[in-house]
Order: sequence, then structure tokens, then C-alpha cells
Amino acid sequence: MKFMNQVNSVPKSNGMATTSMVLGILGIFFGWATLGILPLVAVILGHKSRGRIKRSHGQLQGEGKAIAGIVTGYVSLFLSIVVAAMMFIAVTAFHEYIVRASVSEILIVTAPHRVAITEQITDLDNAGSINTDPASIGINIDNDRPPRFIDKISYDRYGVITIVLSRHSKLRDAAGKIVVLVPVKSSGDIKWKIDRSRSTVADRYLPRRQYL
Repeated sequence: MKFMNQVNSVPKSNGMATTSMVLGILGIFFGWATLGILPLVAVILGHKSRGRIKRSHGQLQGEGKAIAGIVTGYVSLFLSIVVAAMMFIAVTAFHEYIVRASVSEILIVTAPHRVAITEQITDLDNAGSINTDPASIGINIDNDRPPRFIDKISYDRYGVITIVLSRHSKLRDAAGKIVVLVPVKSSGDIKWKIDRSRSTVADRYLPRRQYL
């Protein structure tokens, strides 16, 4: 009978504590891929198993594993948050780069328009009577089939060019917005700058240089 009591009193290993430790370790490497669920489960199981071990009066063992699961769980949870934040920043920066590149492409497409208007301003020696018909100044533009990022290009009698962006998916929140280009006399030459006050495209997508 004494032998039986000794056998029955042998502490048993708590499986929940072991599971917590394993999940915590896995969470360090793969926690970000599970959106933090793996390390969160490790922390919960670690606290539960530790509580059961303390209430078992020596019948359960594995408190060290439970603590290991809690610690690695919190560490992997923190790492998951950091990785997720870095990925979000990287994806956002990439999308902004795509939009900026698309806007730069749009400005390149408008180069013939700027050249034609610059010639008019130079010939007339003023910007008050610009011909607003693209075809009549040698610009072949079909607003029914414009470049992929442009919905429409128009200009007024002062030579101000208004570019309406298309709804292309690559333009994201710049889709459907406008960019306004203004001719400016500088040191006897005609230079072009973006009128940021009238342009509705976010400033972060526009070139930082003063003149195009």
C-alpha cells in the first residue's frame, strides 16, 4: 500500500505547459505569419498551466516550461507587431513609389504640350492669347483614347495646362485628381512649374523640384 501511494504521488508533467513553450518558440519564427495568434495562444496556455500547477500541490510539474512559454510568447508577440508594422510601412512606401512614378510618366507625356505652348508664348511675347486647340498648334491628342494614366488634357488662353488623371488602379488615391502646370518667365526663358494650390493630387506624389 505504501508503494502504491508513492507511485500515485509522483508528479505528472503538465501537457499544457509543454504546448505553451513549443508554441512560444514557434511564435518567434512564425508568429508574424499567423497575425500574432500563435504567440497569443502560447501566453494564454502558459498562464493557465502555471495556475493549475500551483493549485495542484505538487501533483503537476512543468512550471519552468509554462514560464518559458509565457516569456517566448510575449517576445514573439512583440516581434510580430514589429514585423507587421515594418511590412505595412514597406507596402505603403511601395504603393507611394508606384503613384509617384506614374505621375512622373504623366508629366513626361505632357512635354509636347509644354513645348508647343512655350513656342506660342515666345512668339507672342505674352501669355494672354494662347491657342487652346491642340490640333491647331501641332498636338495630336485624342481625348477619347488618352494615355493610360490621363483622362484629359486641356489648357486655357494663358497657357495653363490642366491634366485630369484617369481612374487607373495604379494611381490609387490620386485617381481622378488633377495636376495644373503653369508657364513662368524666368531669366528671359519660359519654365514650367506645378501649381500646387490648384492641383488636387497629394503633394507627396508630385516632384519636389521647383521647375519641370
